Amino acid sequence: MKNIDILNLEWRSFSSRDRDAATLVCNYLRYQGLSVYEGSIFNGYHLLKKYRPKVLFITNTTGARINQQVTRFAKKLKIAVITTISEGNLREEHIQEMVWGHNKERILFEDKYLVWSTKSKKLLLDYNKELSGIVKVSGSAGHDKYSIFKNLHNNNIKKNQVTIGIGCWGFDYYLSNANDSIPQSHKDFFIKERDEFNKLFFNLIEKNKDCRFIFKEHPGNLLGHYGSGIESSINFANVEVYKNDKTILDCILESDLWITYDSTTAMEAWLLDKQTCILNPSKSKWPHQRDQMHSSQPILNSNEDLQSAINAIKSNKIISGFNNFAKKRKDVVKDVIGWNDGLNHVRVGNEIIEFVLNNGNKSVIDSKLKLPTRKNIILQRLKWILLQYFSFLRRLMKNQKLYIIWDNNELIAFSREMMKQQCEFYDKFQLNKDKLLKIRAQ
Repeated sequence: MKNIDILNLEWRSFSSRDRDAATLVCNYLRYQGLSVYEGSIFNGYHLLKKYRPKVLFITNTTGARINQQVTRFAKKLKIAVITTISEGNLREEHIQEMVWGHNKERILFEDKYLVWSTKSKKLLLDYNKELSGIVKVSGSAGHDKYSIFKNLHNNNIKKNQVTIGIGCWGFDYYLSNANDSIPQSHKDFFIKERDEFNKLFFNLIEKNKDCRFIFKEHPGNLLGHYGSGIESSINFANVEVYKNDKTILDCILESDLWITYDSTTAMEAWLLDKQTCILNPSKSKWPHQRDQMHSSQPILNSNEDLQSAINAIKSNKIISGFNNFAKKRKDVVKDVIGWNDGLNHVRVGNEIIEFVLNNGNKSVIDSKLKLPTRKNIILQRLKWILLQYFSFLRRLMKNQKLYIIWDNNELIAFSREMMKQQCEFYDKFQLNKDKLLKIRAQ
């Protein structure tokens, strides 16, 4: 098999957070003439050996154990590793967990580490000066899709009824007995919050049956509707619940108001010029530090607050207090995603191109870094083959859903559609290949 320039490995073949970011970058690399293959992380060892790419590009090397193991194997094969960071809104109290994740040895092996914002870079380096040689600010590639869509399409979808969108939170994190490191007082707080969140929405939907309600569950939620705090609301006729079967972009686009418990999806709504608010039963009193989302939009905590907001939307008005946070929202966008010009994927891509064209210096893997065993590599390949050809085995496998959701044809179709939009976006702003190459990370 002929070597390729770039191999990208991810979990999903359909539109989702990491898939969107990765495909935007991969398409840009193709646009600039590089050879690229996008594949499943669950077939990663085989694809690395098959294609022997110059660079492995991945949206996050540390977020899951399999990501960490596969990227370590790439380094063993002397393949450069360039990574972004999926949860890029870094917070000081979790900085080491967010940066190192499953790299328990905390031994650096990536060749470039691209973060979302100058604020995140400073925070990262305050605690990890040893990363200074590889860290750059590229902006959040995944958020580019909102700027691209807004500039190419009419953002006003005609509807027969008011639609309220809800970006669900992961209360499951505090409900699990496995998270022993979390203080019990924190667990008690969020369990109570979950219960109140559930009750408030039940009452709201019951009183507004003329509205349509869309719940978008967090993709990492492991406890279903209970983990999202919405189990009392799901059986109303005017309620729709989505997880992986509808994109966050589509959910926000269809909504007249976007409500969250605490989520950066609110920022995605701002990028699409949608009104937002937060529903926190205990207002802003949390047992630990929060990010900027709660300081840049109205916080509601009662049935009366919620109803007032929905009444404003029904009357085609601005909800109370939303305009007061306009400047703060602008600052938050910059602090979190860097640039909102739709070109962060270009900044990421240009870092990869520079590495490939200049044959950049690859870091040498540390002998103390634990590598996947030959058994790990063989078992992954066997699982992949068996689950592709013998569907009945999927029901017997733990985490079988991780394997059955990959579809190469689906990915190719998605990639082509996104490439079409990217090219239209470049053309609209008269950005040819040479001009795009001058847009750089910092």
